[in-house]
Amino acid sequence: MPHLSMTDNARLMSVARASLSGCWQSAALVTALSALILMACHLLPVFGSLAQLLLIGPLQLGLARYLLQTVRGGRPSTSVLFSGFDQFGRALAVYLLSMLLMALPMVLLVSVYWGVAAALGVPSGESAMHSIAAAVAFCAVFSIWLALCTFIWIALGMSYFILVDAPQTGAVAALRQSRAMMRGNMRKFFALVCRFTGWFLLCLVTFGIASFWVYPYFAAASIHFYEEIRDRPAAPEARAAGGEPFAYIDFGD
Repeated sequence: MPHLSMTDNARLMSVARASLSGCWQSAALVTALSALILMACHLLPVFGSLAQLLLIGPLQLGLARYLLQTVRGGRPSTSVLFSGFDQFGRALAVYLLSMLLMALPMVLLVSVYWGVAAALGVPSGESAMHSIAAAVAFCAVFSIWLALCTFIWIALGMSYFILVDAPQTGAVAALRQSRAMMRGNMRKFFALVCRFTGWFLLCLVTFGIASFWVYPYFAAASIHFYEEIRDRPAAPEARAAGGEPFAYIDFGD
């Protein structure tokens, strides 16, 4: 069965930086390439949104494989980014199902919101008190949805790593395995995410440019978290790269 993460989150971040040493720039370039491809698709005049929808899953899977190989001591080529298209159906299904699971709570909460707003407000000439009540109701609904989305995102966050290590796994099975793997580990992973708050703010103030470096850092920490809680022997690609995960990293104090 999956294990509980026992390594301190500060140590996970330290090990993540160590595992990216000497290849952080390459990881940033591959991350930027993935983002630029999706941005280019979005700019297409007719089918841009559809193309972006179809490419996100495979590119995320390819990026996950690239970063997994990097963290495990390999030096993958840029072409690994496109390896997700070898599992196009599974990668797309994982992405679409994840988005659907995060959208369903919003549908339910919006229905509740409109019901509450209709009960509080008057169609014409509503008072300031009604407007404030509606705004408070909207903020409450949005906060609940954000909390639920965070819960779902964390629960399903290991799905692409699972697809990399077990390519034969179906999309639904990968999502279920991720949920089972994160059971008992969600609070700790949420704490790890919170440790990156400053880095995420840096991405905002740099209009996303810093994310090309921050995302590999966050992904590397997530991969070390994944390696600690998964219940499988090292993948063949990890052994080919030089042994068990973490074997090449100095864990000294």
